[in-house]
Amino acid sequence: MTFAQRLHSTLPFASLTSLLLAVLVMAGATTEAASQSQQEYEAQIRTLMNHPAVRSALEHIEETDDQTMADLMALTQIPAPPFMEEERGLASA
Repeated sequence: MTFAQRLHSTLPFASLTSLLLAVLVMAGATTEAASQSQQEYEAQIRTLMNHPAVRSALEHIEETDDQTMADLMALTQIPAPPFMEEERGLASA
C-alpha cells in the first residue's frame, strides 16, 4: 500500500477537511495578530489548539509520525534524477 493510500485509509476525508480548515484559521489568526495585543493573540491560539478538530489532527499526526517518516525515507531512496521521476511517482501514487 502506498503512502497516499495509507493516508486516505487512516485519515477520513472529514478529518483532512478539518485539518485544512484549522490550518487556514490559524493562518488567518497570524495575519490578524499585527493589530492585536500579544495576550489576545495567545488566547486565540490557545482556543484553536483546544478545538476538537485541531486536537484530533495533531493526535493523528503524532500517531502516524513513525510511519510517515519511514515512508519519506523510502521515497527519498528511490533514484529520481530531474525529469526521470516516474519510479518515485509510481511508489507514491
